Amino acid sequence: MQLKWKTIKIDKENLAHLAFKEVDGTAPGNGTKDPDKEVHPDFKNAMQKLKPHFALLCEQLETPSNINSFTSEELENFTVRGFHRGKNEEIPGVTIVGSKVLKSGKYLGLNAPFTRFYEDPSNENAYPFQEHLETILGEIEVEAEEYLNGKFQPEQQLGLPFGEPNGDKSKTTVEVLDAEDGSSFEGDKPKRGRKKKELAD
Repeated sequence: MQLKWKTIKIDKENLAHLAFKEVDGTAPGNGTKDPDKEVHPDFKNAMQKLKPHFALLCEQLETPSNINSFTSEELENFTVRGFHRGKNEEIPGVTIVGSKVLKSGKYLGLNAPFTRFYEDPSNENAYPFQEHLETILGEIEVEAEEYLNGKFQPEQQLGLPFGEPNGDKSKTTVEVLDAEDGSSFEGDKPKRGRKKKELAD
């Protein structure tokens, strides 16, 4: 089934918020999806490729001759959260949403102005990096569809038991910190033994 995307956003908890139109060749239908799984790193990385466009469209940086010429230091204070496609399909375009960290350390929320896409990118009114922007949006939409199909952040496995090289199966201490309050708990402590471990030459 073909999807026409309306909104793709990634929140602070790395969860995706998606709005789209399903087109099956007959009648289109609207759809939304807010899964409770964190997005895959590929999805996050694709979204952050919009940083130079976001900064330029918000007039936070000077327009370069090459969109890829910005350094990581120039872009490090910008974060892209997502984008909205134009409501009117006859006037295609996009609005990018994100934030910038100020010198005070506070966050400034920014919505870039709606950027119209022209059939002829050489149109004098066109955004100079329209083709590059459309390519990045396409990459993000591919990742969003894969997210719908189950491509999430891989689950991490913690505290798996393991043995010593000499065959000792004693358990090791595992400390897990709680992200909410910093509390922790310990697993089984290692058994104490008098046998010395021999070092290989």
